[in-house]
Amino acid sequence: MKNNQIIYKVFLFAFFIFVSCLSEGRSNNSTKTVSVAIELEEMPDVKKYEIEVKNDNDRKKKTLNFSQKEPDFKVKLEVGNYQFRTRIISSQLEVGPWSDWSELLARPEQVEDLQIPALNFSLRKNEAYADVSLQWNKAAGADKYVIWIENQRNQIVANELIEGTETKLKLKTGEYKIGVQSVSKNGIKSNIKYFENSIFVAKTKLPKIQVKQNAAGTFKWVKEPEADVKIDLYRKAFFGDKYQRIQTLKESADAWLLGSELLPGEYRIDFQYISDSLENGPIETLLFVKKPDEKSFPADER
Repeated sequence: MKNNQIIYKVFLFAFFIFVSCLSEGRSNNSTKTVSVAIELEEMPDVKKYEIEVKNDNDRKKKTLNFSQKEPDFKVKLEVGNYQFRTRIISSQLEVGPWSDWSELLARPEQVEDLQIPALNFSLRKNEAYADVSLQWNKAAGADKYVIWIENQRNQIVANELIEGTETKLKLKTGEYKIGVQSVSKNGIKSNIKYFENSIFVAKTKLPKIQVKQNAAGTFKWVKEPEADVKIDLYRKAFFGDKYQRIQTLKESADAWLLGSELLPGEYRIDFQYISDSLENGPIETLLFVKKPDEKSFPADER
């Protein structure tokens, strides 16, 4: 059986008839007709298989007749609803009775060659959407197309109807499954053709800063484009309960010198890349202790 097809079964002379709608002639030139496959189970001593197809909506249209020696038919029909029946002619030229009429749906061709330029899209801090271009070839029997947008993170599904073969989607941050579905002029739809990979949209985030300290109290890091470094200095008194922030500053260079006039206590320093255009990076925390020295004690009064 062909992939992605609707299967119709009709019981006839103790064997089954299988019908499926196929797309044929992949090209950029859309046509009204599609290829429909009708697969009959092969029978012994058969000279010819015959099929009649009539339009289910327009009785004025002529009934189409097809006959061949092979049991597998491929007939071209305009997209629409049909009925069909079949019979066999034996090698002795005995003509069997027609089967009952059965439903047959000729769908528009499924979209092929779905193209998306990238899988990952990065947004700057002031950008709400990523512009994602989507293109595909025209599908036989299609008049319009439905674009399916499925957000995999919150399971929200949206769709939009367009007439051309390309569009530009505006996607917020998230993971998306994108598909395109052909729709005929009379509203018959094909199966949805999904892009094989998920599309990811995320904010452009700065990396975690890596800080190195030398013995002289200088802290160094790699300078990131479009980023400064935020430094928060906290102190906790010996045997104290919590840190208190005593200084916040922004450094645009690649180094910072810690002041020498610090009171004794436990200290914490938070370093972080920050930016007006990119998402701030994770915080890097360093801890140290400032021990008391002679200057920390008042001189004896004599």
